[in-house]
Amino acid sequence: MRIHLETERLILRDFDPDDVDNLVALDADPEVRRYLDMPEPPTRHVVECVILPPILADAERRDGFGRWIILEKARDFRFIGWIHFRRAKSDPDEIELGYRLIREAWGHGYATEASLALIEKGIREQGVTRISATALADNAASIRVMEKCGLTLENRFMYKDIPAVKYSLRVP
Repeated sequence: MRIHLETERLILRDFDPDDVDNLVALDADPEVRRYLDMPEPPTRHVVECVILPPILADAERRDGFGRWIILEKARDFRFIGWIHFRRAKSDPDEIELGYRLIREAWGHGYATEASLALIEKGIREQGVTRISATALADNAASIRVMEKCGLTLENRFMYKDIPAVKYSLRVP
């Protein structure tokens, strides 16, 4: 297990091929997909052959950006989701923050804890100066995480006819 970052309660580690079942189970929950553009969960085959390979390839770059599995220390390193901290496609100087957790992990501050740790590491070690995150406007829990991490509302927009928001943080 290659650990990227450790916090008081969490371990963020690289993805590996054995994560397929956890990813399938995560996206199978309709409440997890509620604020995603994912009416149906991906099949195991799609996760294994389409979704996971580029994530694994990104991990090989080892440049401090990417996507990591989140494990809960207190429960024998139980899988609770994933988080990404990656360069935006539209602007390589902007770093996108995103997360997806199993329902049982909601409301415990895990998304905030992992996000703050990645933001701090990114600023300190990679010289990150701009971080952004987006969510559907109805996703109050995700917006609270962004705000707790110091991101502020940058703009409102429509995503496929659904109101959405972009939050950002500029580091001086």
